[in-house]
Amino acid sequence: MDHGHEGMGINCEGVGRHGEGGTMMGHILPGTLFVVWGSWWAYNVCLRCAVMSHNKIAFQSSAWYKFPTQLKGGRMIEPILKILLPLIALSMELYLDHLSEGFQRLYCPKGTKHEGEFAGDNVNNWQHASSYPAVIASGVVDILAYTVVPLPSGVQRAFSALWIGIMSFLMFVHEKHEVLDKMVHWLLAVAMFIGFFFQSLEMYAPSSPIVSLGKATSTLFVGAWLIQIGRILYSGAPQWTHSRGTGAMLAPVFFCMIFLMICISVLVLYMVLSYFQKRNALPRCMLSTVTEEEEEHGGLLPQHHSRHTMKHKSSMYTEMADMVHLLPTERSFDSDSAHHHSGSDLN
Repeated sequence: MDHGHEGMGINCEGVGRHGEGGTMMGHILPGTLFVVWGSWWAYNVCLRCAVMSHNKIAFQSSAWYKFPTQLKGGRMIEPILKILLPLIALSMELYLDHLSEGFQRLYCPKGTKHEGEFAGDNVNNWQHASSYPAVIASGVVDILAYTVVPLPSGVQRAFSALWIGIMSFLMFVHEKHEVLDKMVHWLLAVAMFIGFFFQSLEMYAPSSPIVSLGKATSTLFVGAWLIQIGRILYSGAPQWTHSRGTGAMLAPVFFCMIFLMICISVLVLYMVLSYFQKRNALPRCMLSTVTEEEEEHGGLLPQHHSRHTMKHKSSMYTEMADMVHLLPTERSFDSDSAHHHSGSDLN
């Protein structure tokens, strides 16, 4: 049976691969990356909601968020990681995953039984690898918007939605044989589609905290479910045996409970940050992740009555008045392409 998707796993000489096609670490590593990325977005959205609510300022999301560092390029760390990390993932899929075989060829070479055909034992690697170029493109667009030219509103969010949308589509058509394997990967496609939905919606509702939290939470959820897939398929736990269909029936229950726990955790995070913000107890390093423009206006910093604060109090009020005059429009905290673009530095 070397026709259709039955040919998957069969090499160019017609020999089938023994054992599972994936590994636990192959799911845990990318899953951890999604968890960290989603947690970073959730933290920034919750922080921004708490600070803005306390200062009675309208919420506005960003396509990416500044890292709390004094380095000049600190604002660009997230877009740079969008380029570097997928390159590492591509290397793992097409080279590092099978060092003994070298680069994972897409076509069978001359002299083999299936000469000129797609290499059945490598198609999984290539399908996985095809999801990463869109992430790299998103990072490039972010950097260009910040350093070269301001882009039309929503372009950066569109490219951010594009990469998770491509991943979602590829996962929906990802072929698996076992019932449990099919179920957990179909649920992964659903999780990715939820992320695509919220990232797309944020293009039209950048001022909605619920939409931005949905984007962050769904990204975190994709990672958590990837890790769970690794545990389900490769831990050897008896309850996840492939010989019976009970695991496939219970997987959606785990899927829903993990999502519920993540939603509750994000809500608790917001409550904690809001509690400390109301008491002006958030450290300055945390507030530095809020856009530089508002930080310069003094609108989001704790109002400690220090000599420095009192010295600049009147000028801060003047600047705050100017800022509030601008806030009801698109300039409200939308720093997607904020840099030195005079007059149109914010989308």
